[in-house]
Amino acid sequence: MKKPTVGQMLFSLNVGNAARNRDQVLTPVTVTKVGRKYFYAATHRGREIKYELGTWVESTNYCANSILYLTKQAWLDVKEKNELTQKIKEYFGPYGGSHKLTLIKLQQIDEIILNDESRVKANFGTS
Repeated sequence: MKKPTVGQMLFSLNVGNAARNRDQVLTPVTVTKVGRKYFYAATHRGREIKYELGTWVESTNYCANSILYLTKQAWLDVKEKNELTQKIKEYFGPYGGSHKLTLIKLQQIDEIILNDESRVKANFGTS
């Protein structure tokens, strides 16, 4: 992740215990300080929260209450990816769902997976 700059607006999402039994809400925050390992972002109420530079996750000894995103669209992309992954898992179920698909569709899915694995191997130089 890129290093944020002082004054930059980011978006905080409540996670972990802060999201338990309530909706996840994206809230704008402003970067107030940037160091070598951590940076701080303030909510509209002025409360500063410490985040790790490498992950943009709240720095705490316990369960993190928030994670930051560069844009609203970045969060929407993650959310859609999670929803699609869950939908695919539910479709196949614990015992597989291949009986629901034709051979051609299964071959197309296999091709998509193989292309993705090849791309990952090419990027990391593994075989």
